[in-house]
Amino acid sequence: MKAILDIGNVLVHVQLNSFLEKFSKLIPEDHDPLLFLETIQGMHDIGLITMEQAFRDKYELSHSKTFSVEELLKMWNDVVVRNEFMINLMKDLHFQGVRFALVSNIGDEHHQHLEKICPEIFELSEIHHLSYQVGARKPSKLYFQSFLQDHPSWLGSVYIDDRLDNILTGKKYGFRTIQFDLDNYGSKKELKSATDYIKKIILSHRPNEEIK
Repeated sequence: MKAILDIGNVLVHVQLNSFLEKFSKLIPEDHDPLLFLETIQGMHDIGLITMEQAFRDKYELSHSKTFSVEELLKMWNDVVVRNEFMINLMKDLHFQGVRFALVSNIGDEHHQHLEKICPEIFELSEIHHLSYQVGARKPSKLYFQSFLQDHPSWLGSVYIDDRLDNILTGKKYGFRTIQFDLDNYGSKKELKSATDYIKKIILSHRPNEEIK
């Protein structure tokens, strides 16, 4: 039994609004903070730039009187929040023999931060296919092709992601997909109901079966 898991909004919460609100106060008014996510984070996710380099060089915030670069990096890392329920779900499935692979659009700083606050997700997973190490990000064909080139036996595995574009590309490459967004479930009861379904699929799924 195998399961391929996204990290952000699947295993952990990603809460960007607070960071963007603070970051918007440091950049010129005609700069859209969301553009930061589309450009800088895009380069960051494939390993072309670190967030520290972006803050220092792209936005020249080294001498900001509002926040230091170190404080900005802490705020950037703090957007990632551990979810105990999902960690325990991974442990339970692992105990029952499920093998995990992680597939994530992520940069070096968030990877290091997650290793500190959620080491279990890496310890329980035998494959860490992280965009900044791969040099490509989902939903690009290259990202999924490189995963299957390195791990062909995982073709047909259950793949869980919060983003529809990633899900659609994953399906084209033969994965059995489930769209799941952690932030859509406001109560533990709702979350348990959703993850009970996912758990059932993972434990009963065979690679040549379509998920109903």
